[in-house]
Amino acid sequence: MKILFAGGGTGGHIFPIIAIIQALRKVNPNDNDFLWLNSGNDLEIKISQEYNIPSKKILCGKARRYFSLWNLTDLFKTGFGFLQSFWIILKFNPKIIFAKGGFVSLPVILAGIILRKKIYSHESDRVLGLVNRFFLPFFEKIFLTFPLKEKSDLEKYKNQFLLTGNPIRAEFLEAENKKPELKNQTKTILALGGSQGANNLNNFLISILDKLLLKYNVIHLTGKNWQIDNSILKQKLDNSVCVYKNYKFLSAKKLNQVYNQADLAISRAGSGVLTELSLKGIPAILIPYPSSSADHQLENAKFFQKKGTTVTLNEFDLNTKFFLKTINDLLQYEKRLKNMQKNMFRLSKKDAGGEIIKHLLKNA
Repeated sequence: MKILFAGGGTGGHIFPIIAIIQALRKVNPNDNDFLWLNSGNDLEIKISQEYNIPSKKILCGKARRYFSLWNLTDLFKTGFGFLQSFWIILKFNPKIIFAKGGFVSLPVILAGIILRKKIYSHESDRVLGLVNRFFLPFFEKIFLTFPLKEKSDLEKYKNQFLLTGNPIRAEFLEAENKKPELKNQTKTILALGGSQGANNLNNFLISILDKLLLKYNVIHLTGKNWQIDNSILKQKLDNSVCVYKNYKFLSAKKLNQVYNQADLAISRAGSGVLTELSLKGIPAILIPYPSSSADHQLENAKFFQKKGTTVTLNEFDLNTKFFLKTINDLLQYEKRLKNMQKNMFRLSKKDAGGEIIKHLLKNA
């Protein structure tokens, strides 16, 4: 069965597509009758080569929620991307289009609607993204990572929603015994800057790094776009008692190893990282990105905090003393930490990709 996948831009949109393709290959190892349309950025190219996924680049704009002349330019990009998508769909003739939502999938969805294709989508967050919300009436189903924040105008579409969780790559779920060489018997903090690099969060963590390393190991995933001042880092490490390691980007297998070491995470509140943390049962201090569309990161964070798994802090209220106290309060009280770990595991859904593929094949 031919399936056309559409979506990309960031890891949160890329990796669920990869996980669903892995689930498809698991059901039928010889099935390579699919195609992935994306924006052709470096990460997408790297991932498509690594997983041997046939892909094509399409032009796509970005719907900014503020005035910008780039909106006009991107309108033409989206128009051209629509023509590309229209021609590709005609030629490839997929039975199903699976869109991850977001600006990359917009021209593909438009072309698919006109060509009367069955279209499915996936929503990562508790708030429907702009593209998913706008095209909701045209979708066969929208698969959900979390229960949506209640909205009265969505009630009439309730039969189109299916709660499956967020698809996760197979390598991340595999048991892994090899661990980084960190200081024994010392709690380890995993600081996550996202695939792109969260500048404010990364900079704040470096500013207090010397104090953290007096008590805790720190593994820091900085993201590919964040640049560190090596002289400042050296200064912070001069009197460290514990171990610090940083990485710009890790494969799913190596990421698995790193997660296995963590006692506590410090992170934004994107759905991808929250899914990973729940699968590993890692409590977290969440600092939602304040400019996320429709405050979706804040809504994600509220949901997890309500379930007793995390603590949510406002980026604009961060100060060293309170932040360190929050970390100490979590890591020094084992009973509370273990309860948070159990609650995290309760939120995990391991086979979201398999469930989505099962539904697609059944309703094709």
